[in-house]
Amino acid sequence: MVKDTIEFRPGTYVVRMAQPLANLAAYMLEPQSNDALILWNFLDRYIVPQWGRGFNDYPVFRLMKNTDLKTILITEEQE
Repeated sequence: MVKDTIEFRPGTYVVRMAQPLANLAAYMLEPQSNDALILWNFLDRYIVPQWGRGFNDYPVFRLMKNTDLKTILITEEQE
């Protein structure tokens, strides 16, 4: 795990932990869990560059303290 300060671009998805399936979301997004999305190759298009060698950074970030984020709710009709 690396601690850093970054600025999130518009269009970034935020998964709030104050919801019924928060534990499942955290488990699936954690790269070191036994059944993470990364193990199912779900994030390959973000991690593996199309050309060249190596890998990009893992595209999931964890906020370590309460942070005031300006967000909008995305519904199924908007997707």
